[in-house]
Amino acid sequence: RGTGMGLSVVHGIVQGMEGAVRVDTAPGRGTTFYVFLPISEQSSEGLDKADEGIIKKGDETILFVDDEKEILSMGEMVLRRLGYRVHSFTDSRKALEFFRASPDACDMVISDMAMPNLSGEQLAECMLDVRPDIPILFCTGFTEKVSENDLAAMGVRAVLMKPLIMEEFAGKIREILDNPNIS
Repeated sequence: RGTGMGLSVVHGIVQGMEGAVRVDTAPGRGTTFYVFLPISEQSSEGLDKADEGIIKKGDETILFVDDEKEILSMGEMVLRRLGYRVHSFTDSRKALEFFRASPDACDMVISDMAMPNLSGEQLAECMLDVRPDIPILFCTGFTEKVSENDLAAMGVRAVLMKPLIMEEFAGKIREILDNPNIS
């Protein structure tokens, strides 16, 4: 069993592509999900070229941490498509081990907040103890747990709510990396 974020992530991705999701459900019959995506005449090469003007890309190295494999896989794919090198972990303790062994190997950390073992906040505190200048971006689906003032005081640069929209995600990463002294 997951946290229930899977459907909201799918909805965010489909909505970001200007598509729609329809759900039909009835007791005893089950549930059917219909995903509608717009048809494009462009080749995928043409889409990549069109994205360059809209979606901000980079070439830095990002440490990406999320305990849900599906979200980690999707996030890693998106980050690589945006041009970033990615080190990804589903286990926050292993991510911290990697970071402690090579604190200068990453330009930024993107982490979920709600994780077993070490929460995102605990992970951020440990990483900031090692390297106080490391930019950290949290992605979360739990609004009630987010106090942006507390996180900013701790050194976290920003919080994005799941589901992530690619343009917003890419823009926030660039904003953080291009303005290292702003928190």
